[in-house]
Amino acid sequence: MRVWSLALSFLWLYGIQVQAEPTRQLNVGVLVFMAEADARAVERMLVEQLRTSPGRSDLAYRVTVLSTPYVETAMADAVRWLKPLQPDIVLVQSPILSKLVLQQIPDIPIVSAGEAIIENLPYVASIARPGGRVTGFLKQVNQISKRAELLRSFCPSVQRVGVVAGVDSASDVVFLDNLAKENNKMRRRGMVAVPLYLRIDEFPKLPALILENNLDALAIVFNLDVKTNFLQVRAVVEALHIPHIHSDVRAVQDGGAFAAQPVGFDFVKSGAEYIARIARGEKPGDIPIQISRAYDIVVNTDLIQKFKGCDPRRIARIATKFYP
Repeated sequence: MRVWSLALSFLWLYGIQVQAEPTRQLNVGVLVFMAEADARAVERMLVEQLRTSPGRSDLAYRVTVLSTPYVETAMADAVRWLKPLQPDIVLVQSPILSKLVLQQIPDIPIVSAGEAIIENLPYVASIARPGGRVTGFLKQVNQISKRAELLRSFCPSVQRVGVVAGVDSASDVVFLDNLAKENNKMRRRGMVAVPLYLRIDEFPKLPALILENNLDALAIVFNLDVKTNFLQVRAVVEALHIPHIHSDVRAVQDGGAFAAQPVGFDFVKSGAEYIARIARGEKPGDIPIQISRAYDIVVNTDLIQKFKGCDPRRIARIATKFYP
């Protein structure tokens, strides 16, 4: 009996010692383009999501979210500020940030989110098996041909689509560099894309370019500087009765006619899933990159009657949301 009591006492003391053993802390760095209040909210939500996600029981997570403007020098500074925190994993809101982390912080896994053109990710071997230290979840935003196809489903007469992008934006230039491949897809459907490189101060040229190129539709692919240029764009398309499709649903909320935007992933939830998988021992290079295949198709019902060759009945069948 005495031996049994001693054994129980030993097990009890051993249990206390095991429970008191400190958990290993995994430092998670996060880089985002958000207001400070939103960044703090992401920090709290990601901590909670990681706490409840399946993972190693000996791990505790410390999450630090840094916000940066979408300016390359500021993004590079944010990565430099992150480096002294010695993150074990980095979650970023853009593949551009992935590239900067790769350059400045060696060895650590990177989970990339946001918008991307896959051809512009040279550090990824394939979508199914990235092969390096970068994986993630991305919007497939380079599908100009898909947006043109959707626009034609609303407006069957569309043949010549002007693709509007800004020459001052690196991402817009990449879109247009990818246009030759997209144009091949469009030609098979009886359409052609005509690139229109415009700086912000050149929007007054848009009516002349539309007439000069005999365009019957526009695809506006850049993240519209909606507040700056939107009234000019809207005035042009309404005056010429030309259908157009945006890449950002906010344009329709502000009075545009159509938008088709890839359905986004939940940044916090999806990010936590990837982080937990890496924490469990999976290599980022073995975890497939997820790409959005679905679109939100948003329509302004007050404008659809104003454009030549557009059938409201077709639009109603395919749209996922209507304004106003």
